Amino acid sequence: MANLNSFSGKFVAVCIASFLAGIPTGIMLVKSGKSVTREVPESCFTDKAEAQETTLAEVDARSIHFSSLPADLRVRLRAVQSDAYARSRAILEEFAVRRSLTGIETSSNQLPLLEQLNKDTLGDEELKNFYAANKPAFGGRTFEELKDDLKRQILQRRAEILLKNKRDELLAKKYFTLHLSPPCGQINHADFDDAVDYFGKKTAPISIEFFTDYSLESRILDAKLMKSIQNKETEFRVVLFPASAKTGGEEDQLARGFWCASQQSKEAAINFHRYAVSRPQKNSSGRATDAEEISRIVDAAAGFGIDQQRLQACLVSESTAKDSAGRVQRLTKAEIGPGPKLYINKREVLLSNMLEIDDVISSLSSAMNIGQK
Repeated sequence: MANLNSFSGKFVAVCIASFLAGIPTGIMLVKSGKSVTREVPESCFTDKAEAQETTLAEVDARSIHFSSLPADLRVRLRAVQSDAYARSRAILEEFAVRRSLTGIETSSNQLPLLEQLNKDTLGDEELKNFYAANKPAFGGRTFEELKDDLKRQILQRRAEILLKNKRDELLAKKYFTLHLSPPCGQINHADFDDAVDYFGKKTAPISIEFFTDYSLESRILDAKLMKSIQNKETEFRVVLFPASAKTGGEEDQLARGFWCASQQSKEAAINFHRYAVSRPQKNSSGRATDAEEISRIVDAAAGFGIDQQRLQACLVSESTAKDSAGRVQRLTKAEIGPGPKLYINKREVLLSNMLEIDDVISSLSSAMNIGQK
């Protein structure tokens, strides 16, 4: 059953906007896109040292605190907490919306499944039109091969839009209020002075640090982020720090390629990044070898102004591999972990769903009175 994870970004956006505007954050009471707060212990962003000294467990009669865990375990623990928060929000929101749509006021196990609420049907003609309009993205697969998947995805998306619109309506009417507080963001964030400027001016009031690993999720987030801040160069600054925890393969070679390109020029690095996030997925059932990935990258390099010979030499060098591993270690030590991760003014954005970055940017703009001409 489809869930409502795509809704939860708005909650996070409200939390961030409140934080930047100087409003105390805590359990957020959300209504009509605005936030109301009340006193609670600890906020979703905290600088208090005692938060690091909460006893998590006892081993041989010795207390184990969050701060005493190894950095890689702190990263993993926060990831689990964030995932649990996102899932909890999705369950509660779905319950409230489904109950409202059906008018049932009794127990949740009497509520219909999401698929039963979706009364839309799709004919072959509409599916064929959709397939034709998006054919380049399907890697040569035929309409008959994709027909069932396309139908399921389109109907699911329509249902999600239906539920999203209903959710916004219910929040505006104060039909339900969510009392969930997200886990604290990373507070031991180290500076990454070698991150490359990607967008905007250094004097911009809002700085966004984008840790990307060139996974599909990272690419989607990059596209959403850049669309949300287009024409806002004086308000937002974005810096890039690519690193992949995978050794070898497409994502690792793309991350290495970015840093190899940066040795030639900042412009070369930016051009390489744009290539990395926009290049089509390879139509192959198996994983390409590192040599194949490097060849693919080098072949494309001439198209975005990079010296191919220098890029080739850099990608295959031992020092590049060592530097790549070192970046992953730095991210782990700083309790960030390889991407995709976003930080705004040095504080983590706890995105429950990476597709909702446009809601975050919109809330930031409102909080800082940005874009109000």
